[in-house]
Amino acid sequence: DYYVGAGMNRFAAIYYGQDAEVVNPVRSCRLLDIQLTNMYRGIVACVYADANYVWPQLVDGVGYYRIFAEGTNSCPALCRDYEIGSSVNSVVANTAELTKWSVRREVDDGTRYNLEGMAFDSRPPGGSLAGDFVSVNYFSRNRAEWVYEPASGRYLRWIEEIDAEDNLTMIPLVDRNTGEQLAFDNIILLLAEYTEYDELLHNAFVAGDPDGGQAYLFRDGLMYYAHWRSYGMYRVLQFFDGNGNPLPLKPGQSWIYILGNRTELGELSPGHWEAHFYLP
Repeated sequence: DYYVGAGMNRFAAIYYGQDAEVVNPVRSCRLLDIQLTNMYRGIVACVYADANYVWPQLVDGVGYYRIFAEGTNSCPALCRDYEIGSSVNSVVANTAELTKWSVRREVDDGTRYNLEGMAFDSRPPGGSLAGDFVSVNYFSRNRAEWVYEPASGRYLRWIEEIDAEDNLTMIPLVDRNTGEQLAFDNIILLLAEYTEYDELLHNAFVAGDPDGGQAYLFRDGLMYYAHWRSYGMYRVLQFFDGNGNPLPLKPGQSWIYILGNRTELGELSPGHWEAHFYLP
């Protein structure tokens, strides 16, 4: 989850352990997707990218045959479904079909890369504070909330809804595939250096940074101060505690925010945290 400009953010879904038949909406590639694709040894699927600046760098940085863009012959991997939404939100991906497409292109043989480097443990480590709620605000009308649910041991996602009178309320963010509210095991706030090239053209730098920066991990209703690093352009993000030891995530699914390194996180009340995004 990262900033793209004008108060907006964009999601990059990374699939590794399971497939999804319906991924929607698929949008344009951004500069940060180059780093993410290489770090996680993946292929990247998008509608297209800015032709003047992003697309040439995407081809140069990832390689043409690892980019899968929507086109005349892209279905069933990338298809248009106008019943889902407006034209800008109507492209749907099928990750299993994307893998088949990549095999046909001889990008790889369909096996999964070893992405070692991240630590996992079902037992929460020591050194925590209470952390049963965290909100992330890109600006006053772009807010997300995560609320810890003890029964499931996961964080439930809430999203803003603005009515005709400009009143903002928070509602559950529901997965259309399952009808269930989104729930994640780890919520990670990672602070990184952003560069602003234009109002709608940004990049954050995380790949190949052995020094890394500040991070915050929320798991099991707890909050941990952490440090992130990446030891190479083709190495995954790693998280450490204050003593330099690997900080284990909870096995499951993680939602990672890549935020500007001036982002502020404060505890409004015990266990209740709020982050405000700021560019450098």
